[in-house]
Amino acid sequence: DLSGSMDTPDMLDPDGNRIQRLDAVKLVLDDFITRREGDRLGVIVFGNQAFLQAPFTQDHDLVRALLDQTRPRLAGPQTMIGD
Repeated sequence: DLSGSMDTPDMLDPDGNRIQRLDAVKLVLDDFITRREGDRLGVIVFGNQAFLQAPFTQDHDLVRALLDQTRPRLAGPQTMIGD
């Protein structure tokens, strides 16, 4: 989810600092990726529309780099969930 709500700083990092929702997701995904050795991973992002951010690959560094490039509103300012 890259909608505008992911820009809201209502989450806490491991040190207790307030961070954006998207940054919290990135922290969780980094841990998930670390535990998926040998697995192929891909990333689809969405807002108003859905986009393939990272195709299935075993290159976890690439997946991390592409996730790092994601920003709130990159795929549109809102989601179309419920429409």
